[in-house]
Amino acid sequence: MQDLSGKVAFVTGGASGIGKSMVRALLNEGMKVAIADVEDDALAATVSEFSDANNQLMPVQVDVTRSDAVAEARAAVEAQLGRVQVVCNNAGVFVSGPLQQATDDDWAWVNGVNVQGVINVVQAFLPSMIASDLPGHIVNTASLAGHFAPKGLGVYNTGKFAVVGLTESLRADLEGTKVSVSALCPGVVRTNIGNASRNRPASLGDTAAAPPAATDSGSALPENVVDGVIEPDAVGEMVVQGILGDDLYIFSHPELRPLVAARVEGILASFDRWQAYRESRD
Repeated sequence: MQDLSGKVAFVTGGASGIGKSMVRALLNEGMKVAIADVEDDALAATVSEFSDANNQLMPVQVDVTRSDAVAEARAAVEAQLGRVQVVCNNAGVFVSGPLQQATDDDWAWVNGVNVQGVINVVQAFLPSMIASDLPGHIVNTASLAGHFAPKGLGVYNTGKFAVVGLTESLRADLEGTKVSVSALCPGVVRTNIGNASRNRPASLGDTAAAPPAATDSGSALPENVVDGVIEPDAVGEMVVQGILGDDLYIFSHPELRPLVAARVEGILASFDRWQAYRESRD
């Protein structure tokens, strides 16, 4: 997409943190924005914060884990604002702790939001985006934790690796259409995700979700990751640039490249080892 002005965006998790930064950045580009969030109070506060853009803004209370609710949200947004051409799949939750302590409810909650929620939004919006034959773009919020696996964040890491894989697969499948997709892969951003348990359904029990920098599992994150925390607004602006540039990956913390490089080098070293093994057997 080369021009966002006048077009419609749908942002999940849009009432706080990175989602709100996306809303601000997209409004600054002249877009109409539907803010989707599960929290009514946060939605109201965000609408008030952007009161000068009320004619460009539509709050939508929706639980992304429910495909029927997402489909209803899409219909309501398109009826009021018009055809959605940008979708930001940003809603996300977090639990910490070693995998051997993870409960079935932890898996159900985190994957329900972080993976199935992304799938539900893609399923609801993508067919009409393709059918419209208009330029479109989807941004799926993954994480740097979708490219390397910090200790003690296994449930979260698993979902983010899944979002990276989903995004790469979708990008390939969308070749030949006017719709593209990016994966947003931030490091530590100053948000309230460490308090995500406030929105955990009562049916899934309690969890003491700690911020990524202070889990109970030991040194979960390298020191340079923790020290590199940035403000959300910088990420929202990067998302706009990623859409305009049609980037597959949007990395908010390029200084953390060595963490991903170490994983890739380990994979390549394994290829070398098994090549040598195969050759020794010939």
